[in-house]
This record gives sequence, C-alpha cells and structure tokens, in this order.
Amino acid sequence: MLRKRLLLALVVAMTVLAAFAQDAAGRRHDSNLVVLLSDLHTGGKSTYQGPKLMAILDEVLAMAPLPANVLIMGDVAYLNGLDDDYVALKPILQRLSDAGIAWSAAMGNHDRRETFWQHFPEQLPAQPPVPGRHVSIVDTPHAQLVLLDTLLAGKVNGELNDEQRAWLSAYLPTQKKPVFVCAHHPLGESKLAELLAASPMVAAYIFGHHHHWQAKKTNGVNTLCLPSTGHWGDIGYVVVRIKPDGADFTLQLRDHFKPKPQPEPKAEWTQRIEKLRDASWSVAFPVAPSAAAAAD
Repeated sequence: MLRKRLLLALVVAMTVLAAFAQDAAGRRHDSNLVVLLSDLHTGGKSTYQGPKLMAILDEVLAMAPLPANVLIMGDVAYLNGLDDDYVALKPILQRLSDAGIAWSAAMGNHDRRETFWQHFPEQLPAQPPVPGRHVSIVDTPHAQLVLLDTLLAGKVNGELNDEQRAWLSAYLPTQKKPVFVCAHHPLGESKLAELLAASPMVAAYIFGHHHHWQAKKTNGVNTLCLPSTGHWGDIGYVVVRIKPDGADFTLQLRDHFKPKPQPEPKAEWTQRIEKLRDASWSVAFPVAPSAAAAAD
C-alpha cells in the first residue's frame, strides 16, 4: 500500500513538473499558461501602436513563470498587410521567440497571408491543415487551441471558406481534449455557431476584431472578444490559466480610448477602465462523451 502511494505521488509530481520547461537563461515556461493578444495594428506607418505593444510584451516577458504560448488573434499588421508592417514587426515578435515562447497568429482583415508567410516562413506548417489558408493548432496538456483563417483580402468582414469548415467538421469529433476555436472575426461572420454548439468538446470561441473585452454566450457557444494591444478601444491582453477541468481568463486592461489616445482621457474612457478592472471569465471544460458514458 505504501509503495502504491509513493508511486502515485511520484506520478503526480512528474505530471506537474512536465508542465514546466526552461529556456537557456533558466527561466521557467508553464505549458498551461497562455497569453492572448489581438489587433496589434503595428507596422511601418503606425505611431502609438508599436510602443503600446512593446509595453505589453515587457509585461509578458516579466511573467514568472513565462507562458509557453502567445496567441495573436489577427490584425497583426497596421492597415494593409504591407511588407513594411511585417518588417517592423519581426524584431518585436522575435522577443517572444528569444525568450523561448512559441507564438501563433490568426489572419485578420488588415493582414495579407502571403506577405505574412514571406516574412515569417516559420509560421507556415510543413503540412498545412488546410492548404492556402493560415490554420494553426496549439496543443497544451489539458486543451487544444485551433486558430482559423477568416481573412477576405480587401474586405473588413470575414468568412470561413468551405475547405476550413470541412476540415474543422472532421477534426472536432476526433478530439479527446477540450478545444478552443479561435479566429479574428466574430462568430456571426465565421458562421460556426451551429457546428460548434453541436461539438461536445468545444470549450469556447475566441476572437478579436472589435477591440473590446466581452465574454458571453452566443447561440449556445461560449464566446470571448479580446482587447487590442494598442490601436483603439480596450487596450491590453488576456492571461489564460488552463486546468484539467477548465480555464480561467484574466483581463489585463491598460488603457481605453477611441479613436486614438488623448493627453486628457475622456470621462467615459476612465469609467470603462474602472468597470473592467480585475475582469475575469471562467470556462468549465466539457466532458468527452466516452468519459460521460463510463461515469454512468
């Protein structure tokens, strides 16, 4: 009996330690910790957006432990996905890579996927899940995050093409871990509500585009809208702690303005910041059908 208890304790300890890794500088990375960014709008002609993004990255890189993953929910580039935008962004995002943090990005309406691939070829999988679209899968110990591509070049609105929809329809039923489905555009534009609501392992749909924090149920699906890192609206980022039975999302709000910052903030901006101070959201993970049947 004692031997069995010791063995169980050893397994638990190894599981906890496995969630952590170290970079060359000895800094720990927690694979259950994810940071969500969105709507960077940074590049060659941006002004205040770049410094605000840099300030947020300073905070992320000061976290202890560091997140193993940073996910960017689109509109990485300033306005039109130009070469100059991605050239300016490369050394900024390299700070994450240098710290041993893996990052992935969805495509927003201000991005251009081919130009993005030219400047960040490492972001294009050797075997893309959906050829011709920028789709990424981020695996963590307790959940997966799938980043879809809703970019319609030259359009503000977004759309999920038939090939991605078919791939996702085949992918979701095979998953044993909860899945967060992510994209730049909201659920109404990706038109995924029916599919996600009918998929037992989908935990939530996460998106950007609107530049404000909002967690709610939409057509039977948990949804979370992310702040911008510095363009307009809610300015900040979200820290996600993924656990065996769910995930906790904590808003790190740093500013609010529209359409651009002013020396004297408007009263409603300050009120918005106060309203969202310490905002958080939790999602309980769905139980796999096989596990639910076994429990019965």
